[in-house]
Amino acid sequence: MALPFYIMAENDDRELLKIVEDSFSFLESLSGISIPRKVFGSYFCKDDYGSIDWYIKESTDYNPYAKKKQVNAANLFNLFGKEPWQEQNRHYELMVLNNDLFVKNTRFIFGLTCKKIDFNGKLKDDLLCEQIYGRAENKVIRERKPYISGIVQSAYRIKNWYGEEWKPAFKTMILHELGHFYGLAAESNPNMLKPGDRRTKNMLDVWHCNNRDCIMEQVNIAGRLDLLEKTKYLNKHNSKLFCEYDLEALKKNICKLYSSRNGIKILN
Repeated sequence: MALPFYIMAENDDRELLKIVEDSFSFLESLSGISIPRKVFGSYFCKDDYGSIDWYIKESTDYNPYAKKKQVNAANLFNLFGKEPWQEQNRHYELMVLNNDLFVKNTRFIFGLTCKKIDFNGKLKDDLLCEQIYGRAENKVIRERKPYISGIVQSAYRIKNWYGEEWKPAFKTMILHELGHFYGLAAESNPNMLKPGDRRTKNMLDVWHCNNRDCIMEQVNIAGRLDLLEKTKYLNKHNSKLFCEYDLEALKKNICKLYSSRNGIKILN
């Protein structure tokens, strides 16, 4: 079953929200399928789990690699799985922050995606599952929580690094992460880099596309373009942004996901 995206932006940042909306609209123009979504800005309700400020406060940790406090993206997804309304109003998460993000053993990350569709095109289950999350007094503590698909994205470094040109760069990154959410780079793509592939230039290349003309190529690592350079290159050389293989997989995966939703809307 396909679920709607719940979209939140730190400080109710209208520029970030517009870029996210433009990104969804672009995917709809490629696929011809309406993608359900609802915008909440930075505030949902006054209770716990009800605002981005609460999530940031609960997810901030000291990062020894950066030697400062940052928002731990893994902590955010753990909180998403405990949201009290996920059982009644299931949804995919899309949260955009102006704070810096990290995960364990990194100085920072642009974003983190828990994909809905795997590289082989298989849909991940949205059903609630029982998970072990701790032990107390020699007893296993269990709780029922859903597998949460979604995206957490930071604009912090993109704004700081690219100045007045940050907006197109941020849109490239959002579309890249949405590509991962929908199963890209696809296993059917001969340019998809798997572990051990001799074409990889860096371990971070894995599960990305090796085609310079594809938005699913990795960026900001040795041997690959800088994010802004990549954005300008794609705007000049490939208006559809995805290579032919990932574009075909993207269309199939979006259609597969949302064709299971009652009242699917086909765009003319």
